[in-house]
Amino acid sequence: MRKKNRRHLARRISGVEALEPRQLMAVDVTVPLTNLTVSAGSAAETIDLSQAFNLADVTGTVVRFDTNVAGGSFYAELFDQAGAGRTRTTPRTVANFLEYVTNDLYTDTIVHRSVPRFIVQGGGFSVPTATGSLPAAITTFAPVVNEPGNTNVRGTMAMAKLGGDPNSATNQWFVNLDNNAANLDAQNGGFTVFARVLGDGMDVVDAMAALPTTNLGGAFTDLPVVGSMNAGGITPENFLRIAAVSPVEKLVYAVTSSDPSIAAATVREDGFLQLDFAASGAGTATITVRASSVFDPADFTEEQFVATLLANPPVEPPVEPPVEPPVEPPVEPPVTPPVTPPVTPPVTPPVIAVGADVGGLPWVTVLDATSGDIISKFLAFHPANRGGVAVALGDVDGDGIYEVIAASGAGTRSVVKFFELDGAHMPAYRTLPFDKSYLGGLNIASGDFDGNRVDDLAVVSARGAGLAKIYLIDPAAADPVPDQASITIRQAFPGSIGGTTVAAADIGTFTGGRLVDAAVADGRDELVLGSGVGIPPLVRIYDVSVAAPVVVRTLRPLSASYLGGLNVSSGRYNADAIDDIIVTGGRRSGSAVEVHSGRVAADEVLLRRAAFASLASLPTYAAGLDIDGDGRIDSLVATQGGGAGSGVRLLGGTTGLQSAFSSLSGGFRVAATRQARLQSAG
Repeated sequence: MRKKNRRHLARRISGVEALEPRQLMAVDVTVPLTNLTVSAGSAAETIDLSQAFNLADVTGTVVRFDTNVAGGSFYAELFDQAGAGRTRTTPRTVANFLEYVTNDLYTDTIVHRSVPRFIVQGGGFSVPTATGSLPAAITTFAPVVNEPGNTNVRGTMAMAKLGGDPNSATNQWFVNLDNNAANLDAQNGGFTVFARVLGDGMDVVDAMAALPTTNLGGAFTDLPVVGSMNAGGITPENFLRIAAVSPVEKLVYAVTSSDPSIAAATVREDGFLQLDFAASGAGTATITVRASSVFDPADFTEEQFVATLLANPPVEPPVEPPVEPPVEPPVEPPVTPPVTPPVTPPVTPPVIAVGADVGGLPWVTVLDATSGDIISKFLAFHPANRGGVAVALGDVDGDGIYEVIAASGAGTRSVVKFFELDGAHMPAYRTLPFDKSYLGGLNIASGDFDGNRVDDLAVVSARGAGLAKIYLIDPAAADPVPDQASITIRQAFPGSIGGTTVAAADIGTFTGGRLVDAAVADGRDELVLGSGVGIPPLVRIYDVSVAAPVVVRTLRPLSASYLGGLNVSSGRYNADAIDDIIVTGGRRSGSAVEVHSGRVAADEVLLRRAAFASLASLPTYAAGLDIDGDGRIDSLVATQGGGAGSGVRLLGGTTGLQSAFSSLSGGFRVAATRQARLQSAG
């Protein structure tokens, strides 16, 4: 049973001049909800609502702008995916914009320019804290390459840039108040249109544009003013404020049950519908699910299905079999059982897992590391999740076979999922590591942090000052991944807002935070954290065997002047018995790959190489791969983010490029098997 609200949609269509062309946005049912029948006392049922509903005309990431004008907020769709209202996608511009969003740099900024029937512009300056003070410029990242082609019509958003330099856009954005195509589509190489305002959001933007302006000189000659300025000059309350810019899910859900005593229905924070059934009794309950667009609750679709509860069957008394007189069995000579050779536990073949980078569908691909053949390819999350997929490989159930771990990227509720190598989902292994308000994306690693020969999960925030959590996995437990982290580090890099990357490495024997033996691995991984964007490159390695983790090693890779962030992994590169640290850089790092000795007190770079000479400006990811199972890295697996078409490269320890897998293209994150450790664990 289905119900869709059309009244409000019809009203909105009358204003087609808002966007060229204006699209009818309606919530669709992609997978109808079906009736179900269970017995009383059955375990709860869950349904992934993101698979059941979709807003087909909104394909890109959706962000919310919170303002201090009438109407409060407006929503915009970013052009990271093909869809309505655009001629081309703008993946680099969107990734650049989201970098400011996920690092909270747009929080408490101002709209500093308003020109009637032209534009409103913001993103460049923070709200001052004192009366009479001028706004200060926010932190900026490196300029982004221009991506023209979409038309600057009313309701679209574009990036501002310097005159005479098409590739100079950084942080400032503007909303077109009118059709500015004739001017802006051709000027300065064309202004990159990377988003469109959704729903009735232009009502809020028009309220911004209607504010009076004042001239404070410099960048503030057309400064919009909220309220009345006093004699002492402009106050913080007089600025047109952007309180926050946040990625949001494009659909919101509500659910009701006609009889909660039969089946109680709730929508969980992760977007799953959960049905809890009565322990006894029988009956039916009609479940109604409403899916609404986040930017216009009046646009919705409803689905209904019936949950039937069956009474438990009566318990019959046991039936005693007839008693027969005892029969003496014939006496046989003793039989010697055949000797069975010992069974060796299965060992995962060397594999590589790659996860999509920002802007792509959330694919995870598992490759045979020796041939490059695809073992499996699956969507780890709903197709609407385009913030990238961080991946790790680990044996989390203790069967000697690796599993794939996938973590969500920016723009969606943080979640970590687990899969078999063939792509089969492992629903028991799942966690929501951070608060529901956190949408900044995750980085993950797998390692044995407690020495029990089962891999655990390390999760870090992709923005902020370095929040890290370790979840000790117990495959024998009903909930193998606990709700609460066993180990937490709150600020690995104080003062930073650029997030953290993570790896696991066994770099020696430690007791109580003290080094016992730098040359002998103790079978318990240490936690490796790499700094993010905005601070000089820094790697900190923690002994997490103590209640308060202790930094036991610090590395300063690449160049002190480089501020583009690090990616970290590990593996045994040289002939000693401990793991070494693999470091790569983010944007404009020259695709550098460095391998640093894992020995405490050693300061030795074992390898330094550029992985992609032709695409050196893009982020690089690398992992160590042991193909022959001798415990040492045979190859470095290298990939690139940012939409690169380089595929997966294997770099030899001394021979440079070994091979490239052309079966994959596009940017992605990478993980590889630590083969030898699993073999020895058998």
